[in-house]
Amino acid sequence: MPRSDDTAPRDGFLRRWRRPVAAAAAGVLVGIVFAYGVWHVLRTPGDPRYIRLDGDGLAAHYASSFLPIQHWSYPEFDPALFAGDDPGRRFGFDFARDVRDRWRVVAVGDIMAHDSLQITAFTRRTAPGESAGGYGWVLSEAGAVIGGADFAIGNLETVASAHLPRRGFPRFNVDPQYLKALAALGFDAMTTANNHILDHGIEGLRDTEKSLAAHRLAFTGTGGALRRGVPIEVASRNAAEPLTVGIVSYTDSVNGTAWQHIRRRGALAEVNYLCTDKHWTFGVFVDWFAPGTCHTTEESFLAEAGASITALRRDGADYVAVFVHRLRADAFFPSEDERRQSAALAKLGADAVVNTGSHTIMPLERLYTKDGEVRPTADPESREHLIVYGLGNFVSSQGGASAYGLVAEIDIGRDRDGRFVHAVTPHIAQSVMTMEEHPQGERRRKLEIYRLRMLTFDAFLAGVRRIPKM
Repeated sequence: MPRSDDTAPRDGFLRRWRRPVAAAAAGVLVGIVFAYGVWHVLRTPGDPRYIRLDGDGLAAHYASSFLPIQHWSYPEFDPALFAGDDPGRRFGFDFARDVRDRWRVVAVGDIMAHDSLQITAFTRRTAPGESAGGYGWVLSEAGAVIGGADFAIGNLETVASAHLPRRGFPRFNVDPQYLKALAALGFDAMTTANNHILDHGIEGLRDTEKSLAAHRLAFTGTGGALRRGVPIEVASRNAAEPLTVGIVSYTDSVNGTAWQHIRRRGALAEVNYLCTDKHWTFGVFVDWFAPGTCHTTEESFLAEAGASITALRRDGADYVAVFVHRLRADAFFPSEDERRQSAALAKLGADAVVNTGSHTIMPLERLYTKDGEVRPTADPESREHLIVYGLGNFVSSQGGASAYGLVAEIDIGRDRDGRFVHAVTPHIAQSVMTMEEHPQGERRRKLEIYRLRMLTFDAFLAGVRRIPKM
């Protein structure tokens, strides 16, 4: 039956325009995807410049456009934040109970490897044939505090491979001489779960682990084991017997695009990569195709951490510390989520929770638990926990507030009832920059030279207001 005059033209119109409309829609979609790709490439730093060394002296290809991650200044000075009467908001405090035995632990924050630090180490090498033997000179002033500890630990936020090009920010790789200097300074262990540990994929990770082992530095946070914790025996002259400290570390971020995560999903499985928050972008959508990438809920993170704490106790750990690397580079105060998660880890049995990654110093807090619940104050039957919300940078070439780091001298005491208590003495490490001229061929070039300076806590407080805005 023939169609009426009313329907024929309309159907013809639809037939004529269906394909062009579909083609236009497909073109718009392709354009959006292409625009996102262009934007993503432009916003992602390109292949970083790296240091080139030769036998004739310093020949450094230095990225003059390099900018530190952030230059935030400290907020308006608040005595209650830094040294107030409230024990929950103080940086340093004394033992809450009488102690019988005492072990001294020193914890520092992010140990960075920016271009300028590597150049400094090259300029201060002690023999012409050395590639970068001057890290001892850079770090030497911290030797008294680090070397005086029964146990010292830091967060190694760089790859350390002798086989890959040495690079600064944003894809770090440092000469293993750096680890030699850290071990000589007095460090015993490093946490390796952080956002830079896969900057050079599985090869960089494996080389870093081998370099740590070669310099007798224990590490936790990577390695492929079901739990990546490590129990370490700590002896002290002030204790009748050694203390077995169990340490486990996690990171909430690993650098790289979604496509890189897909390609290196095997390497991701080597990292304690447990995060609790991801923004829904195209990149995260693609992450779903890479098993082992970050989809962890807070509940599963706490379940995994609780299992690690239990396993460390089973392996003989008397005292358990959980390190969490959080990618919050502009924070001076813990978030409510961080406080809640730290309290949850304490309830699961962690004696100490130490956070790194902020590149800024944050307050400390002392919590008390009893019967698996947080108590507002200490009582004769409660258990004490130390929470460190941000150690800042131990050494870096970042400016502003990120030039400072808390070197936390933590005395772990055991009272007459066998419970652990804490006293904290805060020291401050400042990465100080000076300008020096060095020959480069027939010319002389000004270079940023960095060296660690140790400050007393009072000196740091006196200078807080003078930290410049940049």
